Amino acid sequence: IGFGIPGVVYKGIIQTCDCKGIEGLDLSRYINEELHLPAVIENDVNCIAAGRCRDIELDRGKCVCVFYFPRFRALGAGIYMENGIHRGNKNFAGEAAHIPLGIDWSDPKVYEKPEIFSAALIKLLITFCAVLDPQEIVLYSSFITREMQTLLQDKFKTQNTTLSQPQISFSEAMDADYKTGLLVQIRQLLKPVLELKRRDTLSDN
Repeated sequence: IGFGIPGVVYKGIIQTCDCKGIEGLDLSRYINEELHLPAVIENDVNCIAAGRCRDIELDRGKCVCVFYFPRFRALGAGIYMENGIHRGNKNFAGEAAHIPLGIDWSDPKVYEKPEIFSAALIKLLITFCAVLDPQEIVLYSSFITREMQTLLQDKFKTQNTTLSQPQISFSEAMDADYKTGLLVQIRQLLKPVLELKRRDTLSDN
């Protein structure tokens, strides 16, 4: 069984979540005990990143950064590195709203005008470029219009002073990528465990 949640899960326990009532819940253990089934509890944007990158193999050290802007709550990010999700030491990688850029991503005013939103977003993207040097950045949002896309790309080209020059992509396939990515994580639980044994073929003869 698989669950995608808007929060951080570490060792099966939901550490933070937009749904405050389930913080501290060991959902994975509960599913194991009640249904006797393995469970994966994954951050929702990590699922989106896994779905987006399911068919690509990245060279060593390369990554794709995925951003989701729900508008009425803080943004999320997912980092797909080489051949899997990069979660960090305690699965906190991608919690981009905590980067101290002086931007409150849960404030509706950030999204009221394209100029305000684009200025905030460019700061965030350049930060990720300086730290991770991604080969592609993918933006998911229902309110980024074609005009805003052009504005963002133009501003990024002129303001990004780093050597990192990733491709900027916009996607409307969030639901499909989320579902596919969650299935990718669930399938990891279905892989058979292989036990390798050394067989002594030598004889006394």
